[in-house]
Amino acid sequence: MKYSHKNSVIAASMIFSVSRPTIYRWRAAYAEHGREGLKPKSTAPHNPKTVMTDLLTQRIREHRTLGYGPQKIKVLLEREGIKV
Repeated sequence: MKYSHKNSVIAASMIFSVSRPTIYRWRAAYAEHGREGLKPKSTAPHNPKTVMTDLLTQRIREHRTLGYGPQKIKVLLEREGIKV
């Protein structure tokens, strides 16, 4: 970030091989939060729509090792009483 303050944003973007908007975004994050603002943040959703249980994951893996595809696995899991 010091480089972009001493030199131009264009020069910094060429040195770091990123776009000018990225340099501006980094500068704003650094100004607001310091070094912590430059750490990568997770882009994963806060509330995943589907959460697989350990049992479901285990059963899917077992069926996959037998060579079954998604449609067959769904039928087998429903027969076992596991809602998919």
